[in-house]
Amino acid sequence: MVRFGILFLLLVGGVASAAEVAGLYSARVGADTPVERRVESALAQVLVKVSGRRDIMQRPETQTLLDNASLLQQAQSDDQHLGFDPVGLKNLMSSLGLPVLSDDRPELLVWLARGVGAAAELVEPGGEIYGQLSLAMQQRGLPLHQPLLDLTDQLALNAQDLFSDDPGVVQRASARYQPDAILVGLRSGEQLNWVLWWDGQMLREQSSTDPLALHQFADRLADHILGVREIGSESAVQGQLVLEPVGAYQPDGIALEIDGIATPAAYLDITGWIRQQPGVQQLYTVGQNGQRLTLIVRVEGGSAGLQQVLAQNPQLTREGEQLYRWTDL
Repeated sequence: MVRFGILFLLLVGGVASAAEVAGLYSARVGADTPVERRVESALAQVLVKVSGRRDIMQRPETQTLLDNASLLQQAQSDDQHLGFDPVGLKNLMSSLGLPVLSDDRPELLVWLARGVGAAAELVEPGGEIYGQLSLAMQQRGLPLHQPLLDLTDQLALNAQDLFSDDPGVVQRASARYQPDAILVGLRSGEQLNWVLWWDGQMLREQSSTDPLALHQFADRLADHILGVREIGSESAVQGQLVLEPVGAYQPDGIALEIDGIATPAAYLDITGWIRQQPGVQQLYTVGQNGQRLTLIVRVEGGSAGLQQVLAQNPQLTREGEQLYRWTDL
């Protein structure tokens, strides 16, 4: 299936956009966790974050990691906060054939509103729903951010704009935060209607405000964003995510196609690398057809400048005017 139609969320080089996530290789265990099980418990949490997969501990290969947990452990400040060697852990996971995602992860911006129609109002950050989503995403190694809701935000949009048919309103209001994905939620009583904009698609779902339901919803979103399960697969609780095309938004820049992007890790690696290069001003994801990723890059020097940037990456081979092939190392 062709996934095309421009992603209106800004993927911007420099300050924000996808970023290295802090705390991927450390975890906190409860004070009631038996001492002899604390290292294994912390490592199990870290494996979920590093792999991006909630069910990673069902893989029999993880037993080898648990058996070597003490060798991977780093010096710790207390008995409840444990850290592990990033290089050693990733190398061992790779050698066992376990999935390892890039430390650069997509950043998710969350807008919330409550009420119906003209009575709807934006929800201030820091509430219970934000907290539950943030905790669930942290457990999966995905950064979640909340808008400031300062005067700039309030002038940019209102609660009714969040579910308007024009995604450009939300895009323009969100641009200052430079997110990779935008999640908007409208609360009515104990029910939440959600819309996720990510990778050129708009996805709708519902959940209740119950903490367990919010965690299950967040897990399904993380599965989709990290690419760890097929889009549209049956949901265990709330049915399935419903996909709709996002309205056309055409940014300025140079169209670039890259073949060989077969995994979420490859996507995060190449887009993260491009964003970090000097002269790259903005990066947009247009979509992906099979293993061919289409990007739009705004870079100093135009096409010649982009060619010079891409020539620095040994994993990229030029095959055409603006066509390259990615090779995993």
